[in-house]
Formats: sequence, structure tokens, C-alpha cells
Amino acid sequence: MGLGAIDLNLLVALEALLEEKNVTHAGVRLSTSQSAMSGSLARLRRHFNDELLVRVGREYELTPLAERLLPVVQASLHKAEEALSLTRHFDPTRSRQRFSVVMSDYVMTVFVEPLLRVIAEEAPGVRIDFHSIVDGQLENETHLRCHDLMVVPLGYQLPGVSEAVMHDRFVCLVDPDNRGWSTGGSA
Repeated sequence: MGLGAIDLNLLVALEALLEEKNVTHAGVRLSTSQSAMSGSLARLRRHFNDELLVRVGREYELTPLAERLLPVVQASLHKAEEALSLTRHFDPTRSRQRFSVVMSDYVMTVFVEPLLRVIAEEAPGVRIDFHSIVDGQLENETHLRCHDLMVVPLGYQLPGVSEAVMHDRFVCLVDPDNRGWSTGGSA
């Protein structure tokens, strides 16, 4: 079967379904309804003549075919994105893009207000969704792919390009008369 005989948008749905292992979560990820994702899953099941996702208890698991498909689909979509972005030029003054940014709570208090001020001046149509770091999500590769930028403390070993964007210094002030905090004292 040639590429013209299949809707290539199903590859995006297939990746989301296989990574999320959940029709509802895949729909949320792609900003589509649960019923539309169910329809995509039904079409994919017919195409591959395989269930792809099977219920085990309250969860879904990938079939052996789905396990083999996942890395191939991920690599294919990555290559397609790479090919399509080669000629794309980002013009901040005309862009209407929405970006998802993850930051620690501290970085949010320091960065968000000045960042929004610059964006309002340089890229007035751009929108940013800010998200706090949640325990365990920086280790989840699927979660990492849902965001455009992460500003996290040094020490996280995240895939992709990283660069230090700020250095800060913490200062502790104590009252010298507070005997509980002096050297050798007891708290």
C-alpha cells in the first residue's frame, strides 16, 4: 500500500496512543476529543490488523506489534518534523505560536514577569503556558516531549541542548544575638 492510501495524520495519533497507552490522555495531548482518538485507534487497528492496545486490568498495554512500531513511528515523525522545519523561519513579530515552558517555582518568581514584558514588546502574538516542575515528570521522556522549553536547576540530566541562563547566589541573614544560630550553639 502506498502513502497516498493512508492518512499520514494517523502517525501522529499512533505515536500519542502508543506513548500514552491511554485514549483519553492521547486525545488531551493532541487537543482532540476522546471519541476522535477512539476513531483513530479503530482505523489503526484495521490497518495493522492488530489491537495495538489491550486492556490489562485497569490499564492498557502495547501488543508486541505496537512495541515494535513505537520506535519506528517516533523516528519517522522526528524526521518529518526535521524536514518540515528546515525552511521555516520564525518571525516573532508575526508569530501566533503558543509555547509550553516548565520552570521551577523559584525561577518562575524571577523570570516570568520580565519575560512576559519582553514578549509583549517583541512578540505580541506569542502565548506561553507556564508549568511548574512536578516530581517524577523530568524523568518521563513522554512528558518532556510535551514542552518547548525547560528552565530547571543544574544537575538534571535532560536530553537535548542545555545552557545556563542564570546564576544566583543565596544569602542568609541572622541576628548575631540569636544564640541558637551561632556557631556551636544548639537549635
